[in-house]
Formats: sequence, C-alpha cells, structure tokens
Amino acid sequence: MKFLKSLPVIFSLSCSVNAQSLVISEIMADPSPTVGLPEAEYVELYNPTNNPISLSGWVLFDGSIRQLPGKTIPPSSYIIVCANADTLALSGLGPIAGVSSLSLTNTGDKVSIRNPQGVAVDSVSYSDSWYADPDKINGGWSLEKMDLKLNCQLPGNWMPSINTTGGTPGAINSVDGDYEDQEQPLLLHAYCLDSSSLVLIFNEPIDITGFSNPGSISLSNPYSTSSASLFDEQGTSALLHVTPSITEGIIGQLEISEIADCVGNLIDIPQIMPFGIKDSFGENIIINEVLFNPKEDGFDFVELYNNGHSIVSVLDLFLTQVSLTTGNSSDPLSVAATERYLYPGQYLAISENVESVGKQYRSSYPYGFQQTPDLPSLNIDEGKIKLLFKNTTLDSMYYHEDFHTEILYDRKGVSLERIHPNRYSFESTTWHSASFNSGGATPGQQNSQFATDEKGLHLIELYPEIFSPDLDGYHDFLTFRFADGVAGAISNITIYNHDGVVVFNNRRNTLLGTNDHYSWDGINDEGEVATPGIYVAWLELFSLQGETSYEKVAFVIAEKL
Repeated sequence: MKFLKSLPVIFSLSCSVNAQSLVISEIMADPSPTVGLPEAEYVELYNPTNNPISLSGWVLFDGSIRQLPGKTIPPSSYIIVCANADTLALSGLGPIAGVSSLSLTNTGDKVSIRNPQGVAVDSVSYSDSWYADPDKINGGWSLEKMDLKLNCQLPGNWMPSINTTGGTPGAINSVDGDYEDQEQPLLLHAYCLDSSSLVLIFNEPIDITGFSNPGSISLSNPYSTSSASLFDEQGTSALLHVTPSITEGIIGQLEISEIADCVGNLIDIPQIMPFGIKDSFGENIIINEVLFNPKEDGFDFVELYNNGHSIVSVLDLFLTQVSLTTGNSSDPLSVAATERYLYPGQYLAISENVESVGKQYRSSYPYGFQQTPDLPSLNIDEGKIKLLFKNTTLDSMYYHEDFHTEILYDRKGVSLERIHPNRYSFESTTWHSASFNSGGATPGQQNSQFATDEKGLHLIELYPEIFSPDLDGYHDFLTFRFADGVAGAISNITIYNHDGVVVFNNRRNTLLGTNDHYSWDGINDEGEVATPGIYVAWLELFSLQGETSYEKVAFVIAEKL
C-alpha cells in the first residue's frame, strides 16, 4: 500500500445548507407513569421565525410518515403534535395538531420534521441516556431542548423537564437557556463512498459553510475537492466531491482546519486523517486486546488491530463466540452498523458502551472506538471468540482468567493484551495482563504490554535528581522510567535515608508495562513529607520468566530557601 503525503491547498468550494424554519422543542416518549400531565405521547414544535408557518404538506416522521393537518403556527409559538385519540386530553395545554397515530419508543428513536419539499428541517435521534436521572428515566417526564436557537442536534442541549408536571407542552421549556460549548469539533474518521466521494465523520454537528473557506481542507496530491454538503440529518458528517478519481491501493491524507461546530467553535489546530478506497478482501486484522471481566460499572470490549496493508470496511467484520464444549459458533454479530474503515496500523475498540470504556481507562477516546449494539457474550472465566471477514475467519483466540499474571489479586476490570501483533493467538504466552499504570486496559491505542524484543530489565533514568515535594508546581515528584522490554515485569522500590533507614517501601510488586514509569511524591510510610537530604532508591526488577535485576540510585530531596 502506497502513501501520499503532500497537502496542497484546495480550490474554493460551493456549499449548501438548509435554513431551519421549525424546531422540535420537546418530546414525551414515555408518559407512563404520569407525574401530572395526561398519559399521552407528544412532540412539540416551535416556530422561531418572524412569519406564520402553515403545516399544510408538512410531515412528522417517527419511523412512519405522519401527515400534519393544515394548521398554522404563529411566529415564536408552539404546537403540540399527538395522536388524534389524545387531542382531547392535551387540548387544554396549547394548540394541537392531531395525526393518525404516534409511536415513540422510550429510547433510540428518531423524530424528524419535513417541509412540503421533503427536506428534513430538524431531526432528533434521542436516547433515554439524556435523562441522566434514575428517577425520571422510568417515565412521566419529557425531554426538553434548552437552547432553541441552535440549528443542530446536540445531546447536551436536551435534558429532562424540571416542571413538576413532567413537561411543558405548548409553553416555554422549563430548561430554557443558552447552551454552553467551548470544545472544538473533532474529525473522527473518513471513508470513501465511491472513487469520487469522500465522507468525513465528526463527533458533533458542524457548520458546513466553513468548507467554502480557502485552505479549510487539503488533500494529498493529486487530489482536490470542489463541493461539500451535509451527509446526514444530524449534521455530523460531510460529503466531499473529489477529483480526479481516487486510485485503489493508495492511502492519502486529508487535513482540515477552521471548520466550526454549530455553536461556532473552530478547529484551530489542523486535524489529519487517512483516506482511500476499501479493499475487496480482508487480511491481518487481529484481535489485539480483550476485557471479559469488567468492573461492576464497566463494559466488555474487544479491540481489533490492522496488522496488514489493506483498507478494511468494518461492515465486513463480524465477531462470534465459539462454544468450548461443542466447537459450534454463535451467529456472527456485525462489528458496526454504520460505515467506517480500519486503515493499516489503526486500532478499534468495540463495545456496547464506548464512552464508559473510553473514559474508564487510558485510551484514545473518542478516536479508535466503535459502538456496537451486540457484542458476543464474553464469559468472565474463559472463552473463545472468532473474528470474521464476511464468511472467512481472520483470527480467533482462546482466553482464560489464568492467563493473567499471578500477582494480580483482583482481575476484575483488567484486560488481556497481545504482547506483539505477530504472535500466535492461541499461545497463552501471547497474552498478558495490562499494566497497573494504564488503569488496567488500553482500548484504542498501543498495548501497555507491547514488546518488540526482549531487551532486558533496567532503569533508563531517574528525574529530577533533586526534587522538592512542596506542591509549588516545580519538580514536585521523583520519577523512575524503566526500559522497553519484557512484558509483565514487576518492580519493587524501597527508599532509604542517609542513615540507612527505610522511609518508603509500600509500593510492592507493581506490574509494569513495557514502557512504564513510576512517580514518588515524597510522602513516606508515615504519611509525612520526607525531610530534606540524600536518599537512595533500591530497585528490584524481575519477570515471571525468572529474569531478575537490581539497581541502586541516589537522589536529593531539597527545600526552598
């Protein structure tokens, strides 16, 4: 696979954006048990314009097409859309637009409003996770949009009603206010729809007009782009037209900057992503890390790694569980429901809750993560999983809780990491517990136990040689950095004062990664700051394979004059 690297400035772009004329401002998806409002589902619409809007020809989509009646919404006013059977119950709360029926699932549903031309002027894919309240998630409370001025879907702009009746249909929302967001948008990944169309996926809705700015996007030679448009109703993806046609077998690079989210936050540091045409075959995609015994509030994950040279579509990848008694495989489960590519050298952590996994460990979140509705069941003691490309097996692994290092007193929440991509999957020595300092797993990035060779165990450096644990922000910690080398190295660190008295030895049998470090804050075993003076650290480094080394190194604790 060849790579293109130079990034010229593109030609100016012609962009299009849909002007918003109606807003979905409130959703009651689960009215039971009621806390005050009639037990009826509804969707509230708001007219933010200075002109009345007739609903004649408009459609509400809730999984089915609901033709709206020809009523008119005055400027800065609301109307309640509900089933005809519920119009009487809700009629005292505000203007009503009855439809044949309404069917809103409690979570994971999509609601959109389309004008007579068939254009979706607003769309919401809501989730019960937006409630963030264990009491309100059980029903009777609506989801309200906080800032109606924002013409985009932002989960943080929706929250449960705080009105004591459970909602505010036909009236100003109880959570009305300004949405605050100071985070710039992130380009998560890119893929080719065809040889002349490139799709960019962002973590939040973007302002497509930014692509019209010269220099906002650059592509590897010889490519350029001439137009950009939104690719989804939520506004989180952009479709670029690329010329000349993208050559198969070539991986290019794109660079974007000065693109804003719908709030106005600009990408101020250029973001770079690979792009290319997917291959018709899959090779060398491997299972690289597995968490099968998560913490009480955690989730399983399986991490994949592209150890080859092909570009693979995740839509062609499937995971299955293999029975240890019969050898039969469960029905293959798709890694993803939406398109993305796994490029050479990339990691992909797959979980039913990527946000939880990504924030619980040292990770690349939100990059290198893929949400999946169904992950094969992973037994907490042992199991076997298999990775497929269409119908072809790419990799399979057997795991057992005993593959963890012997010193690991609590295996819950600790993953098994592959020590090197080229090692055989079914060898128990291929796998090792993630290091303590990584938090127990490294989803979406290089494993903490990755080792290229057996370089041996030793200390690379201690820094600074003089430190002052006074929390003034300058040299407050003493750091020991260890060499790349044997996976599963164990360290014992004992610190003596100038009289040979042990002042610190409670960091015992620490599991290290293959490029790890440990920092001491100067607090002794009595819970006090060690006094100024000369100290000696005695390091014991040993592997589970029997290799042992010892090192002694001196340092100074100083105090400010």
